[in-house]
Amino acid sequence: MLMLYTTIGAAIGIILLFAISFAMEKFSWRRFTVKNIAILGVLVALSVTLTNVIGYTVIFGMKIMLGNFVVFLTGMVFGPLAGVVTGLASDTVGAFIHLGGVFHLGFMFIKILIGFVGSLVFAFKSNRYWVVKMVVAYVLFILVHLFFLTPLFTWALYGTSFAQVNFIKKAILAPFQMVVYPFLTYSCFNVLWVLLRKDVGTSRAVWVGRHGTLNLVVKPRKTEYQKLIESKAVKPRKRVFNRQKSIKKDA
Repeated sequence: MLMLYTTIGAAIGIILLFAISFAMEKFSWRRFTVKNIAILGVLVALSVTLTNVIGYTVIFGMKIMLGNFVVFLTGMVFGPLAGVVTGLASDTVGAFIHLGGVFHLGFMFIKILIGFVGSLVFAFKSNRYWVVKMVVAYVLFILVHLFFLTPLFTWALYGTSFAQVNFIKKAILAPFQMVVYPFLTYSCFNVLWVLLRKDVGTSRAVWVGRHGTLNLVVKPRKTEYQKLIESKAVKPRKRVFNRQKSIKKDA
């Protein structure tokens, strides 16, 4: 009976997350542009690889699966709807790759939940302290995921003894994930931000760029030309070009 109850509960949770995400996006699919869909496809493939190919490699008797941070990153950058869709796609594809396990909607719900939680980092109007928000969101998700949801669904599938052993392993991995996941997310975010920051302030802006640009903890190194412009030692090239153009018109 526990198996049935947890399956029904997970199904209801998945439907609710889809509905809430769609409402947060104002019932629009506008962020699913051609460029964004291409990037999402790459992120889904990366998540499946890190979770279902590399992740099932046993290290010190435990499975280190890093694909969850990719789903979190997707929700954080592209919004709740993209995070939910990515979680659903990565779990579905992973289930076909790893056919040795038992499928349960509860684990799909966990994948979808992490994409939704990632979107909450930039759900507010202010982008200040977004790194702190990201770390807090990770810590809260990992605590709920490893100490409540996963033990519950494991208990429903395999019984009490296996769930207890699995709980101990997850408790050992929790500090590792709380440190590594935010670091990997921030590192990959810097790469994505380079590709997407030019759309800030436009109708094509992704979730992270809805309220303008944001400050990175590690700022890109400025070139010598940029330093000269800021010190007003030289004029920007655009002004020089406009001056030359006006001279041609007068001639």
